[in-house]
Amino acid sequence: MAMHLGHHGDMRESLSAELLGHHASLAFALVILYQDYRFALADLFLKRVLSAVLLVAFALGAYFAVAPFVAGRLAMDPMDPRAVATLLGLWILTAVLYPWARRAVDTFVDRVVLRRVNYEDLRDALATRLAGLEDPAAVLDATVALLAPALSAGRATWSEAEPSVRLARPTWLDARHQAVSVPVQTTDAPAFALTLGMLRSGRRLLSDDLTLLEAAGTTAARRIDAIRVVRERWDRGAREREIQQLATEAELRALRAQLNPHFLFNALTTIGHLLQEAPDRALSTLLRLTALLRAVLKPTAGDLVSLGDEMDIVESYLMIEQARFEHRLRVTIDVADEIRALRLPPLLLQPLVENAVKHGISPLRAGGEITVVARIVPGVDGSRQQRLHLTVNDSGAGVTQSELARRRAGGLGLASVEQRLERQFRDAAAFAFSSVPGTGSSVQLWLPVIEPEQNGGGPLERRPDGAARRIERTITSHAGPGA
Repeated sequence: MAMHLGHHGDMRESLSAELLGHHASLAFALVILYQDYRFALADLFLKRVLSAVLLVAFALGAYFAVAPFVAGRLAMDPMDPRAVATLLGLWILTAVLYPWARRAVDTFVDRVVLRRVNYEDLRDALATRLAGLEDPAAVLDATVALLAPALSAGRATWSEAEPSVRLARPTWLDARHQAVSVPVQTTDAPAFALTLGMLRSGRRLLSDDLTLLEAAGTTAARRIDAIRVVRERWDRGAREREIQQLATEAELRALRAQLNPHFLFNALTTIGHLLQEAPDRALSTLLRLTALLRAVLKPTAGDLVSLGDEMDIVESYLMIEQARFEHRLRVTIDVADEIRALRLPPLLLQPLVENAVKHGISPLRAGGEITVVARIVPGVDGSRQQRLHLTVNDSGAGVTQSELARRRAGGLGLASVEQRLERQFRDAAAFAFSSVPGTGSSVQLWLPVIEPEQNGGGPLERRPDGAARRIERTITSHAGPGA
C-alpha cells in the first residue's frame, strides 16, 4: 500500500513525495519484524538508525539553511571560495557533532525507550562490590543480586558448571530470548554459570544486555580467581610455617641430643673427681648441671626466649666447663641487665660457646679466654632501627678456612645457627665468623630488637641506669680430669 504513494499513473509527484512513498514500507517492515521476531541486535540497530537519521536531519537542515546564500554565490561564481568554504565547514561540523549525537541517542534509547539503568555505572558498582568479598559463593550471590533488578529478572541463580561444558558467551535457554545462561569461566575448576530468566513485562534480552552479562561474568570470574590465588598462597604459607616450625623443633631436639651425651659425660666425670678433691665444688657443679639440664630440656613456650634465659644456660655451661678445665678456661660475660628481657631464638648462643670451648680452648695446653658480649647497636647504614649485637670470642687455637668448611659441613653448631637465623629473620639478621690460626675465633650475630610484652600489651621500658652484668672467673688450682 505504501508503494502506491509513489505511483499515480502519469501524474508527476514532487521529489519528497516520491522519496516518502518508496521508503515508507521500510518502517512498516521493521515494526512487523520487531513485534513478531524480536532479535538480539534490535537495540543496537535502533541506536544506529536514530543516529543516522539525526545526522542526516542535521546535514539537510544545515544545507537548506545556507542554500540561498550558497546558491546565490555559486550563480555569480561557480568557484566562489566563500560558498565552497561554507559547504566544507558544514560537513566538518557534521563529522565533529556525530560522536556527540551518537552518545545522546544511546542515552535516549537506554533511558527512555528501553528504560534501562546505566550499565556503565552498574559495571563499576559490581566491580566495587566484588572487590570487598573473600568467598566465591558471596561473589556469585552479589553478582546475581545486582543483575536481577537491572534486567527485570524474576529468577536469578548460579550453579557450578559441568566440567565438560566450556561456554565462551551467554547462551539462550528458550526461544523467546527471556532466559539466558551466563558463563563464569574461572581459570581453575570448578567454573560456574549464572542463570537469569522470567523477565517481567515481556522484556527481551538484547545485545547491550548480553554485553553487560558477559562483562559481569568475566568480572566475577576474575574476582574468584583472585580469591583462590590468595587462599592458595595463604595455605602454602601456612604449610611452610608448619614445616618451618617442625624443622625448628627438630633442630632444637638435635641440639639438645648433641649436648646431653657429650657434655653430660664430661660433667659427670668432673663431678666424680671433685667429690674426692673438693666436695663443696662438686656440689656446686652438680647444682649447675641440674639447672642447665632443666633449662635445656624444658620445652619453650613459643619460638623465642629471653636473652636472660639464654645467658643463664650459657653461664651454667661455662661454670661447669670451668670446673673441668680450671685455670685453662677464663670467662667474661658482659650483658647489661636492661637488655636481658629482649627476645631471641632458644639455644642460639650455647652451640657457639660450646664450639669455642671444644675447638678453641680445649686443644691448647695453656687454655684461653672466652668472652660473651651483648649490645644494642644502630641499624645498618645509619638506620634508626636498632639491632641486638651478640659476640662470642675465644683466644684459642683458631681454625683455617678449609678446616672450618669441613666442620660446618658435618656439625650442628655454626651451620645450624646460621640456618635458624635465616629461617627466623630472613634479611633482618646477620651472621659473621672470623678466625686466625693461633690467635682465636670470633662469632658475631646481629638480630632485630624484639621487646617483650607487658601484661598491658606494651613493650617494657629499659632502665637507663642498668649496669652491665659481668662474670669473670679465673681458677688457678690444679688441672682437672678433662685437662
